[in-house]
Amino acid sequence: PGHVLDVMRSALHLKAERVRGLQSLYCKGLSAVVLVSPLSQKLDMASTAGSAWSELCASSTEFHFEDAAEQLEEVRRSFAGTDVVAGDMFLTRHSNLGSTQVVFHLLVDPKMLADEDGLELSLESPLIVSFRKILAVCVQYDISALSFPLLLSTPLPEQLLPAAACARRCAAVMKVLKSFLLMSGDTCLESLRFLISPATPPAMVGKFEEILRSSFTIQ
Repeated sequence: PGHVLDVMRSALHLKAERVRGLQSLYCKGLSAVVLVSPLSQKLDMASTAGSAWSELCASSTEFHFEDAAEQLEEVRRSFAGTDVVAGDMFLTRHSNLGSTQVVFHLLVDPKMLADEDGLELSLESPLIVSFRKILAVCVQYDISALSFPLLLSTPLPEQLLPAAACARRCAAVMKVLKSFLLMSGDTCLESLRFLISPATPPAMVGKFEEILRSSFTIQ
């Protein structure tokens, strides 16, 4: 259980992890996370995963790439003249986030996650299309480790966590992931970390584990 920011935060102050992350910048075996953020037309530091993301980026100096605010400014320019919509995705690069070098920002509409109907995902939904693109970028640029929220969502209301729609959403994400890995053949993705809310009921955690076991052979 945990949040994507916790993955980066846990390694940020470990000197060995920071050194390893810097050494990996131009090598095979990059590490990435998927940061699911509320949809916003601003695309600034405050609206992209909120103040926690801003504080994390500012907690150590970025010496190698443009800082996160400058990278987001480039993203805003790329969206000039078009509306940002749910399912849009962009990435930022980092040398100051411990062992994480790439952050995929996946935008969702929180209003769509307010009830069970909004949790349903089809294989043609913009969110799933962007998830496939994220996986393709991982393979193309030798990203070997990827951490992402299992439900590809911002934190859900606690009353929705036991919902059967959560299990169906998990199954849809796993179906896409399995299909991609089978089609990509000798993929460089060696490590996948699935993150869930700490408030997830034990029964639903067990359901998620069952879906994972049925999707992949776990030894």
